[in-house]
Amino acid sequence: MSYGIAFLPIFIWKKGKRESLLYDHLLSANEASMELKQARLEYMKEVSYCKNLAQDHRSAANEKFFDILLS
Repeated sequence: MSYGIAFLPIFIWKKGKRESLLYDHLLSANEASMELKQARLEYMKEVSYCKNLAQDHRSAANEKFFDILLS
């Protein structure tokens, strides 16, 4: 009886469809990776826009706001 209790989970695991489960997880990981890349590109574009804005339009009236923006 103990042999069946100990090895039954292993037998069930070996007979399972691990490949399809692994493939589903890989697809979701790929989607998350693509979303991360898109978010990084958007973030870098916004940072570049803010830096260019600060360099091109810095004046005495908006100096305080640009310091906050750049920090």
